[in-house]
Amino acid sequence: MKGRCRSSPCGARRPNTRASMRNHRGWGLVKQVSDTLSTWRDRVRQRRDLAEWTDRDLHDVGLSWSDIALEVTKPFWRA
Repeated sequence: MKGRCRSSPCGARRPNTRASMRNHRGWGLVKQVSDTLSTWRDRVRQRRDLAEWTDRDLHDVGLSWSDIALEVTKPFWRA
């Protein structure tokens, strides 16, 4: 049968080699950078939304404008 795997099962995992381990670490780094950028984007959006809250919204959650000003002025990379 042409096109079929004979010596090893189809879809068998390749042995761990240095090249494949480097590639795996690379994907981990890409994921970490992607997660960090996503977190930063979320912070920017949340702080922009928070800056638009009304006095009533702030009163409902027990925050003051000074609390909001402190949070909104933080750079995106600070939690």
